[in-house]
Amino acid sequence: MDKSDGLKHNNLSPLSRDGVDPELEGVIRERLGYLREKIDSLSAPGKVKIVSVTKGFPVEVTRAAYFAGVRDIGENYVQELVDKYRLSSDLLGLTRHFIGHIQSNKLRAISEVSDVIETISRPSELERLNRLAFRGSVLIQVKFDSDPARSGVPSDKVLELVELGRNLQLNIEGLMTIAPIVDPKARGEVFRLLRVLCDNLDLPECSMGMSDDFEIAVSEGATMVRLGSAIFGQRSTKN
Repeated sequence: MDKSDGLKHNNLSPLSRDGVDPELEGVIRERLGYLREKIDSLSAPGKVKIVSVTKGFPVEVTRAAYFAGVRDIGENYVQELVDKYRLSSDLLGLTRHFIGHIQSNKLRAISEVSDVIETISRPSELERLNRLAFRGSVLIQVKFDSDPARSGVPSDKVLELVELGRNLQLNIEGLMTIAPIVDPKARGEVFRLLRVLCDNLDLPECSMGMSDDFEIAVSEGATMVRLGSAIFGQRSTKN
């Protein structure tokens, strides 16, 4: 099977197990098995959680993924997250991660349908989550470069945010980063820095690595990897 092929999908019923395309489910299950085997060869078996990123795919793919064994779903866009939640709220045990850029006026909507928010980077966001009584898991997004277009808090400000979150009694579970698009050696250095920060701050979750660099991230100590195209193939250009 060519693992770079995009997934085909039909207009399936969003609320029925009978509506899940068995072929689609089988393809996802096969790809997950392939990825799990590769990840477990680089780390202790079962140590690294796969967050399956369904950005740009319809809810039928989310549902097929669930029945293929996926229990952690990642979404980048707020409206897509909310819409898919509405159409798949019956999927018990599905953990929903928000992994996109946060706009302050969207944080309430994010908090209402997310179990994990991975991209917190400002004190105001933590304070807002506290006022919203968010009881899910929070990860602080860290950046290791000075690119103003990249989201995240500089590494020397991480402790301040973690301490604020803990003082607000939020569930600060770990850190997240996106490595700059550079050579593999430099990516490894970024992942290594995040792992050290997690260890120094006694944070259990280290979310790093995507479809094109997850093997480097796992080798450097990731506990969560965010995989989209490696599982679901390339999205259509209209998405």
